[in-house]
Amino acid sequence: TDVPGLVPKAHQGKGMGTGFLRHVERATVILYLTDMSPHTGREPASDLVTLEDELSLFNPGLADRTRLVAANKMDLRPPADSLELLRVECEKRGLEFFTISAATGEGLSSLLRTLENAVKSAREQGFAHGETITYTLVAGDDRMEVVREDDRFVVRGQRVERMVQMTDWNNEE
Repeated sequence: TDVPGLVPKAHQGKGMGTGFLRHVERATVILYLTDMSPHTGREPASDLVTLEDELSLFNPGLADRTRLVAANKMDLRPPADSLELLRVECEKRGLEFFTISAATGEGLSSLLRTLENAVKSAREQGFAHGETITYTLVAGDDRMEVVREDDRFVVRGQRVERMVQMTDWNNEE
């Protein structure tokens, strides 16, 4: 479950509100993915406190679930004090802490192993929430071709053309 942009007082309906928070109730394990980029101007430890507070105020039972924290974008060399503040906040809350870089893959295998084990354990103990959904890859035509037309390259293929159609080209993110 992805909860980007959770704001203070979301549990009271502010921002995307409680409808948005209800999605978290389905999660068996909660992973907080913090953006450690030094260019955002954000304070990851403060963001974690906001997330934890809002989830607990919305549903105190969420604090009983396994919660992990992954400090992402470590390849961008975040300020050491920012990382340490987040680490200390995790220790205070009893949250397992990981440093990762999705871009380089650093730390991902350890995080994914721990996450997989936490989900398995929670399910075995009967703590699964919501229905279990199994996704299967539907075989399709993944072929694509790249051809040069004058001074440009044109990429053709069912899947890549569908991705282009689904892309919001006006959204910079």
